[in-house]
Amino acid sequence: MAPNISTKRKGDIGWEHGEMIDNNRMWTKCKYCGKEMKGSGVSRLKQHIAGGFSNVEKCEKCPVAISRAMREHLNNQKKENEDVLAQKAALREILLEPIRKKFGLDDDFVNEEESDEEIFPMEREHLKIAIQ
Repeated sequence: MAPNISTKRKGDIGWEHGEMIDNNRMWTKCKYCGKEMKGSGVSRLKQHIAGGFSNVEKCEKCPVAISRAMREHLNNQKKENEDVLAQKAALREILLEPIRKKFGLDDDFVNEEESDEEIFPMEREHLKIAIQ
């Protein structure tokens, strides 16, 4: 069954190389080898096509050019995600600097590894506004 617009992410190249099973986007089937992956979604399908991931078996029937292109896509996607996280961290520092100065707090005041749930409500609101 082909994925429909309402249940897939528009523009995700993974759907060009597989399809949903039973109209469930978390169940996919590779169009090259027919391997079914349940509970893993299009991300795991793309890893299957690209190969080189320890958590999924590489598709042996996928053309090499497509496998390489998928690997490049995944690497680019990873870099974009890292860039977004770096931008958010930089924005957070920009927003925290006035607070630190106003209250005389040092740089160790905010633990970089704290979760979003541990961020002060006012800080969370400032981050939301800045990200928009």
